[in-house]
Amino acid sequence: MKKNPKIKHKTQQACTNLLSAGILAIASSMTTATDGQWFINPTIGYQWFDNDRYLDDNELAGLGFEYHYNKGFGVELKYFNSSPDGDNGNADADLNQLMIEGIKILDHYGRFQPHLAAGLSHADFDYDIGGSDKETQITAGGGVRYWLGERWSAKADLRAVYSLDEEKTDQLMTLSVSYAFGNSKQPNPAKIQPVPKSPTVPAVVTTPVNQGPKDSDGDGIVDSMDQCPDTPLEKTVDKTGCMKKLIVNKTISIDVKFASASHIIAKEYLDEIGKVANFMQQYPTVSGVIEGHTDSVGASTYNKQLSQRRANAVRQVLIELFGIEPERLDAAGYGEERPVADNSSAEGRRLNRRVVAVFGPEVTEYRE
Repeated sequence: MKKNPKIKHKTQQACTNLLSAGILAIASSMTTATDGQWFINPTIGYQWFDNDRYLDDNELAGLGFEYHYNKGFGVELKYFNSSPDGDNGNADADLNQLMIEGIKILDHYGRFQPHLAAGLSHADFDYDIGGSDKETQITAGGGVRYWLGERWSAKADLRAVYSLDEEKTDQLMTLSVSYAFGNSKQPNPAKIQPVPKSPTVPAVVTTPVNQGPKDSDGDGIVDSMDQCPDTPLEKTVDKTGCMKKLIVNKTISIDVKFASASHIIAKEYLDEIGKVANFMQQYPTVSGVIEGHTDSVGASTYNKQLSQRRANAVRQVLIELFGIEPERLDAAGYGEERPVADNSSAEGRRLNRRVVAVFGPEVTEYRE
């Protein structure tokens, strides 16, 4: 039974307006979004048509632009084109579809990250014998993304596509190769002001000759108590006038979380990394190693490479944003080799995904 044409037109117009508003919203986010990540998704797929359409099932190709607002939600605008043949001698068609969908991003399992999606679609069936049908559709379904590396991933999706105008339901399966870009959570040296170093000692004390205790090297310790004369002005000294010396092993745990298969550091963790910088400024002659560790999920070779990239990223932030001398820091990735908890539980795996800074005691005596 066909819908009343007036009701059909009003329904189509209302849904088309809603689709247009959604497209404008995602277009606006392209220039105003600051906290998420973009994906470009070249796509191929296959579409099964409702029997009442009298069209053969057919392949399709398309392109999508996807934006993740945060770890849990995103939106995708995508376009598909296909040319299904008519069934049993019926007219062939050229089909263009424009979709916008909201995405609920679920927790990842190793490199797999499932999601749910629903939205609106505008379809234009252009028949070779003349005439065309325009439809407003509702889409719903889900899929899974598989992370191939830091930026590249593959995404498979399955949708039910229901026509509000013709009351027909099609099915759509797509496979996309995705490239992620524009993640503004990565630290930007041009916008982030480095945390100031620990205050240095005052400049040379301008005490008149023979009118008070003398401090020849200007480190704040008078000569009568200074056991290390000529200490560099930029170094922090102890009460004897000598540079502070670390006499025990020191390990600093850094609570830095990374996205799946990624080594990009979000701005929210800079204060955490600053703890290491403050320690190294307090002990200006000590050197250390930034260690990266993972849980046992995934291939051990990949985990070791990923942990090395994460350790390198933390080391680079300490050098570029906090002014730590490169020669004072090394980076080492151990992957899943050194667990501190049982990998069979979620809590244990969380504890094993860690970055630590390890400092050994100084063996050189700096006092003269």
